[in-house]
Formats: sequence, structure tokens, C-alpha cells
Amino acid sequence: MKYKFLIMTILLIASCSRKKDLLHISELRIEINDAYPKITMEKDGKIYIDNDLVTIANKNGVIKWKSGNVACEMGEDNILRNYVGEPLIKINKNGVMDNGSGVVYHWNTAGKFVKGDKEIDYSLVPNDNNLFQVASIIMFLHSGTSILTYWDLENVDKDTTP
Repeated sequence: MKYKFLIMTILLIASCSRKKDLLHISELRIEINDAYPKITMEKDGKIYIDNDLVTIANKNGVIKWKSGNVACEMGEDNILRNYVGEPLIKINKNGVMDNGSGVVYHWNTAGKFVKGDKEIDYSLVPNDNNLFQVASIIMFLHSGTSILTYWDLENVDKDTTP
């Protein structure tokens, strides 16, 4: 009886400690005007801007700076939160970004990035709807759609994260 209880306890703890896969991590490119790839993600989640490693995403929804510090984390509620847990933006599984301003960003069926109802000059390759959410997170962090600029992100990485 003791052993049954011990085995059941171990199984319960192991099942509770497993975190649900929140992001689809796969190779992708975000191109500008179908030109050279500006932003890429490798199958291991490493994200590059113009061939410079910037962040690393994992399937558990955590995005870290190249230094290893947490930049943000996607919750099961589709809210992207910063490293201290403050909400940044809602990005659903279809890649629809909504910060409450009334203007939403999303990927259309052709793999083009859209602000409101106007296509922006970004394309997702491959055009795979399983990648829309992680591609939107990348766009939020690493493009002009974010309040933060690339310079700000670099300074956050070096100077202000714990």
C-alpha cells in the first residue's frame, strides 16, 4: 500500500510540473517586401535580426534575451507579459495582436502582415497558420509595431533586466 501511494504521488507531481506547449517553434523568416530575410527563427527557437542573435523562444512560451534573461512570457490566456509579469499585449493563436487601442495587427491568409485592414510590407515564410502567434510575438518585440525600438531592446538586455 505504501508503494502504491508513493508511485501515485510521484506521478501526480510529475504531471502537474509539466508545462503545456504554448508556442509552435519552427524555422521561419519574416521578410520585408519579399526581399532578404530581416528576421529569422531557427527550429531551436533562436531569433535573429539581420543574422544577429537577439532572443530565444521556447515551446513553453518563454522568450529570453541572448544573455539568458527573460524578456517576456506568453500565458495560457494568450497575454504576453514582460519579465516581471506585467501584461504587454494579447496575441491569440491566430496571431491577432490586440492591445485595446482598436487597431489590431494580424497575418492574412497570404502570409502578409496586416495593420487594421491595410497590408504592411512584411511576409511570413513559410505561410503556416501554426506560426502566426509566434511570428506576431516576434513582430511585437522586434519591429516598429512595438513601443520599444531595437535600440531600447538592446539596452533592456544589457542594463535593466535582473
